[in-house]
Amino acid sequence: MAQQISGQLASFFERLSLKQKLVLAGVTIGAVAGIIAMVTVVNRPAYGTLFGNLAAEDASKIVEKLKEKSVPYTLDDGGKTVLVPKQQIYELRLSLAAEGIPHSSVIGYEIFDRTNLGVSDFVQKINYRRALEGELARTILQLEEVEGARVHIVVPEKALFKEDEKQTTASVVLKLKSGKPLKRETIQGIGHLIASSVEGLETNNVTIVDSRGVLLSDNSQTNSLSALSSTQYELQQKVESYLTKKAQSILEGAVGNGNALVQVR
Repeated sequence: MAQQISGQLASFFERLSLKQKLVLAGVTIGAVAGIIAMVTVVNRPAYGTLFGNLAAEDASKIVEKLKEKSVPYTLDDGGKTVLVPKQQIYELRLSLAAEGIPHSSVIGYEIFDRTNLGVSDFVQKINYRRALEGELARTILQLEEVEGARVHIVVPEKALFKEDEKQTTASVVLKLKSGKPLKRETIQGIGHLIASSVEGLETNNVTIVDSRGVLLSDNSQTNSLSALSSTQYELQQKVESYLTKKAQSILEGAVGNGNALVQVR
């Protein structure tokens, strides 16, 4: 039976013209390639994010470890994001964390997850400050315009006399995404966020710069105007301009045009 079918197929193929044979061969090759591609896609594991927003040094170390473990991976976001099969994400995170990788990632309150006996108060204070800086940096990173953030807090030791005490200060370094400048309101919001999160820190003691060293915050003015938001300032200017025009028209009606000068504040 099989020989009869194969003979019929051979006879059918011999009766075909050269053009028909080429078309049949092309269709057969295309069908086989389609089946192979379908099987590859179906069997390919679904990938998820292992770590994101990585420094180049951390990304290279993670890739090196994945190669050692023969774990398939892909890179995204210009090499800053490492993706691995979803079913291996949590296992790999724990394994890499045990080796201290990634080193440069932001550390928050998870620094206290490990119980360390015999830690001095000084070390605890340092750890708390590190955790607070990390949590604030994570919060700032949620802003659409910000690609990277570092927060540094300086809390001076309490002095014996009040006049000898120094003020708490903080500095923020922002790496902005290309083409996304920060608005004045956003800069003020970051300053208030930092000041509200650190005990004894005033907003005018928070310095914000970008990764090029350009000063974004403006703490030089300490009068009431500097405390106003841009919206409030614009509204104040509109009210002053309106009142100036009203008073000007009233006075000029009495003393003549050009004979009165009015300023309202």
